[in-house]
Amino acid sequence: VVVTKNPCHHPGDVRVFKAVDVPELRHLKDVIVFPQRGKRPHPNEISGSDLDGDEYAVIWHPAFIPQTPNDIPYDYDSHIPMKRITDRPINRLDIQSTVLDISEQSCVGKLCSLHLANMDLYGVAHPKTLAIAGYIAEELDAPKTGQHPLAPKQIMELQAELGNERPDYFDKSYYKSYPSKHVLGQLYRSCLRFEPNWIAVQTPPTTVYASPIDQLLIHDLHTEHTSSVQELARIYREAIMDIMYVYRYSSDVDLLCRYDSTSSKYNAPLTKQQTESTCLVADSAQVEFKQLMHRIRRLFYEDVSTCDKSNLRRCYRTCTQCADRKMAKASALYIFCYTDVSHARRILSLPWLFAPLLIETRKLNIKKQTKLFSPAYVAQMLEIQPYRIIGQALQQAVQYLIDTNVPLHFH
Repeated sequence: VVVTKNPCHHPGDVRVFKAVDVPELRHLKDVIVFPQRGKRPHPNEISGSDLDGDEYAVIWHPAFIPQTPNDIPYDYDSHIPMKRITDRPINRLDIQSTVLDISEQSCVGKLCSLHLANMDLYGVAHPKTLAIAGYIAEELDAPKTGQHPLAPKQIMELQAELGNERPDYFDKSYYKSYPSKHVLGQLYRSCLRFEPNWIAVQTPPTTVYASPIDQLLIHDLHTEHTSSVQELARIYREAIMDIMYVYRYSSDVDLLCRYDSTSSKYNAPLTKQQTESTCLVADSAQVEFKQLMHRIRRLFYEDVSTCDKSNLRRCYRTCTQCADRKMAKASALYIFCYTDVSHARRILSLPWLFAPLLIETRKLNIKKQTKLFSPAYVAQMLEIQPYRIIGQALQQAVQYLIDTNVPLHFH
């Protein structure tokens, strides 16, 4: 069996023992009976435990039992002499001073973070990592000894040695992060990928929350079109829900992508007949959806275009007279669709029928925010931003393949 306890920083804190069956002890439940014989008490080997109510983790699953010999345990008997007052009785000020020292100078948290960062870079058995594990043990004894292993300046020097990079599972915005190759990093990224599903499972079906709003897509004049976009959203919602119902799509996104994300039949390869049938259904749905798009766009441009309403293509063009009105209405449509919580099923595709207008609004807001920078810098930022987003998406996809050991086949 594997026996350990928290805190667990030194490799020797994890001990593999052979469990024996002693009939006389079978009446004991949820306790560990350690042997009295040996070179050193086993509890003391495990994080310096002194059996004062400690709780141990016991693991007996074969997959989690290390096959390597036990590491040499750390010597947890403090090497720092205990600070004692022998020349006079202890008074209330001595007690207050000790309590304040514990609360003000405790560096356990900083040392634990340093240990985790060094462990991720160098491994748990590296001399730097082992040294910090020893510092943590001495810091935990500081309330009894009155002595701290490191001064704050020394801790800052250790932090400076690591630079400004930390593993991604630190989840600290003020550090540059890198994807950790260790199991903590893999678990962290798996949790991030599953988090939206977990929120969906926890959320009651009757509860609908507004989606986060991109502030750069908000136009200054969007409030002038609030009432008109509500009517447009109602028309679009009724029509697209009919299409989704007839062709059995679970969401408007699936309809746009010609894919049913909730159907189990897509998890297995389709036969030729199934593929042809699916394509015919998707084609029919797309025809109806394109007709709906044409109708919605005509309604959208009716009250914001100064051009000839009979020529829809001319209305699509952004002229100087109606550019602000078009962008403001598209922004109002985006805000309404992403904040409307009156329906259990969200329809978020509508504002993206006018994606060019939203993009222009975003560029306009970015230019306002970066007016202190040179035009060349702004142009470079606007040009690079889409590629940066694509790069982040590709990086996450590749990291997922690495974490899950998905076999790759190239043809």
